[in-house]
This record gives sequence, C-alpha cells and structure tokens, in this order.
Amino acid sequence: MNWVKVKFLDKQRKINLFKKGRFCEFVQQAMVDNKEIILNKENINCEGARIAFGWQKNFYDFEQKFSSNNKVNISLIDRVLKNIQPSNTKNIKSIILNGEEADVVVSFSLPKDVMEISRLYFVHTGEILKTELRPFLSICLQTVVAWESNYPTVSCGCKDSRLYAGIKNEELIVAFPYSIYKKILKENIG
Repeated sequence: MNWVKVKFLDKQRKINLFKKGRFCEFVQQAMVDNKEIILNKENINCEGARIAFGWQKNFYDFEQKFSSNNKVNISLIDRVLKNIQPSNTKNIKSIILNGEEADVVVSFSLPKDVMEISRLYFVHTGEILKTELRPFLSICLQTVVAWESNYPTVSCGCKDSRLYAGIKNEELIVAFPYSIYKKILKENIG
C-alpha cells in the first residue's frame, strides 16, 4: 500500500508547488511522485477542502452547488457542515505531504486491505474500528478528523475526489493517525 504522510502546521510555510488544485489531487500526486509537497490556502481551490481546513467560513456557494447537483435540502447540508468543523482547523496555516514528520497517513486501499487494517487494529487495541461515511469532503475532512480525533477514518470518496485524484471504483480512502500507523501498520502492511 502507498501511504502519504500529512503534517498540519500552525505556521505559514512557503509553497513548493506553484499550481492550484484540490487536496485530493495533491495527495494522489504525492503518492505517485513520492516527493514532499508544501501547500497552503494559496494552492487549494476546492471549496470542500478549504472548509475542511478551516480556510473558508462561508458555506453558501458550496451548499448551493451540492444541493443542486445532488438534490439535497440546503438546510441539511448546512447542519452537517456546522457539525463537522474540527476545532484545530483554525490553526492550520500550511500542510506538508510526504515530509519528514507526519500527523496522519492517507492511502487509497482495496477493501481486502481495509479488512486487514481492521483486523490488525482489533488485534493491537481490542477495539473494533468504527467509521462514519460522509457524502462529501472525503479525503480532506477524513484526514483532519483522523488528526484531531487520533482515530482512523475510512471514506468511500466523494464524487470529486474520485474524479480528480483518480481513485478507482474499488478503492476506499483510509486516514490513520501517524502514531497508530507506526505502532500497528507500518511493519505489518507497509
């Protein structure tokens, strides 16, 4: 499995990639290139990721587009968005992918690999891995949630992340706190 290290910084770092894109695209690029990528809000042009990282407080345009594209009531989207704003996101100034340090690791995984991850998690902690499936903000928010909660997350991937990051139909997105990854998965799954 390919894992991308993600580090959230509370200080502004100079970007090393001078293009705009979606967080999921940059994660996929980091997987392929295996090089360090430094991002901040100058790079990220996806409203969902900007919301997940606390860089966009106005949800109106996002809610309008999601409601129109998915035939979902705006008040429902608004309620969900207000309930998912992690508290640490107000401190995120930059994000490093594939750097020396990590808060979280992210992978696009086959269900059989997710099952093995679940088994290893159970063997090492005695707990059954639980997850929530969200209809949007899949990679970006799941990464933040894994960091903030110090608990693994699994996502089916939103429509945009599957398109822009090239996530295959049979893949799920797994985000693991780095400390748990090192203890449970690094030696067993790689």
